[in-house]
Amino acid sequence: MVIHSLFILSQSGNLIYNQVFQERSPEASKISANDQILLASVFHGFHTMGRAIDGSKSGIEKVYFGECVLECRGTPTGLKLFVIADRSSADALTKFLSAIYELLADIVLKNPFQSLQQPIRSELFTQSVSKTALAVK
Repeated sequence: MVIHSLFILSQSGNLIYNQVFQERSPEASKISANDQILLASVFHGFHTMGRAIDGSKSGIEKVYFGECVLECRGTPTGLKLFVIADRSSADALTKFLSAIYELLADIVLKNPFQSLQQPIRSELFTQSVSKTALAVK
C-alpha cells in the first residue's frame, strides 16, 4: 500500500495539518506548500457542493483519478480528513482514516490548548501518523 499524502481540514476549510509520506513518482513535481493549501481549499469547496447537491451530510467520500484515489472522512466536529494514495490501496484507506481519527481524538483534541481551528503542531501526532501509515496494509 502506498499512501502519498494526508490532509486535515477545519470546519471552515482551512488546512490545519498535512503530511506527505511518499511522492507519486520521481518525475512528478513535488507539491509546494501553496499547492497543498490550494488542493485543500478546492477539495473543501467540492465537498461542500457535494453535500448541497446530494442533501446528505457526508459530501464527497471517494474520488478515483488516474492511478490514485482520494478518500475523505468527516468527523462529528466538522473536521475533514482526506488521504491520497495509490488505487491499489483503496480498500485499506477506510481503516487508515479511522486510525488517524483515533489519533486525532486521543492526542490533539484532548489537548486543552488546542482549538479546532488551529494548525496541528504536535510532534507526537506526526510521529504516530507516520507509524500508522507504515503499519496499515
